Amino acid sequence: AGKKAQKETRKDSQSEIDQIFNGETLLKDKVKLLDEIMEDIADVTKAVAMGNVNGLMLSGKAGTGKTHTVTNALDKAKAQYNVVTGSASTSGIVKELFKHNNGIIVFDDCDSVFDDQESRNIFKAALDTKKARTVSYKKQNPAFYDPDKVTSPEQLEAYEAEGRIPNTFELDRKSTRLNSSHL
Repeated sequence: AGKKAQKETRKDSQSEIDQIFNGETLLKDKVKLLDEIMEDIADVTKAVAMGNVNGLMLSGKAGTGKTHTVTNALDKAKAQYNVVTGSASTSGIVKELFKHNNGIIVFDDCDSVFDDQESRNIFKAALDTKKARTVSYKKQNPAFYDPDKVTSPEQLEAYEAEGRIPNTFELDRKSTRLNSSHL
């Protein structure tokens, strides 16, 4: 009886979407729901392209059309965007945010970023709802420098010539939009 009660509780706690897709719902109803979800994703993506929303984070089963929906909506909005596909470390995410801080970044098939707490924290900072957000990566890493410890314009020039980036920088809604698509 205990296992049956656990199973019923688990089923009751499933989202409506899970119940539709895992239940015996007709295929046409599943397709209709998926179409509605993709329309919503396209609408939010358009809001990202317009700078009204800081970003969008998607996660779901492969092959459901997330990347296609996002890139199609960005193309329709005539938005410029950069795509990072495959893998991204925390420092790599920070570098991409700094490098493309005046555009949209689509992280596609970068599943491991969701497994790493530091990466999730960087995304949370970048996707915060505030207009201006601060991204900080305060780990010892030779690819970064502390702007508070720069003592001269020559030192700053040297850091920039080496390709180093500040370990803290601001993102602003008008100039930075992040779109993360996870397949």
